[in-house]
Amino acid sequence: MAESPRRVEVELLTAATNHAVIQLPGRAFPGSVVPGDSLSNLVALAREVRDGARRVGDAELADDAAELHDLLRERLLHYQSTLLALGRQLPYGRPVDEAD
Repeated sequence: MAESPRRVEVELLTAATNHAVIQLPGRAFPGSVVPGDSLSNLVALAREVRDGARRVGDAELADDAAELHDLLRERLLHYQSTLLALGRQLPYGRPVDEAD
């Protein structure tokens, strides 16, 4: 379940809209903000790379590509469930499911 929204002060280290770097309170290292629509695109690309690696038959590459896809998909699923729990609209078409 999503946490309740709360306001915190973050330090914006760069104002690049699609590549913002922020410092969150309590974190040793800054983070890179990936907007939801960009995250969705990264997941789709990782899926294509994974599927391509499987077709080529390179087991090690396919495993690495699958791990990358899974990590990005998990992040996207968390993003998506947070927005949906808050009644917010997704910035991409249909919701992603566990099988995507």
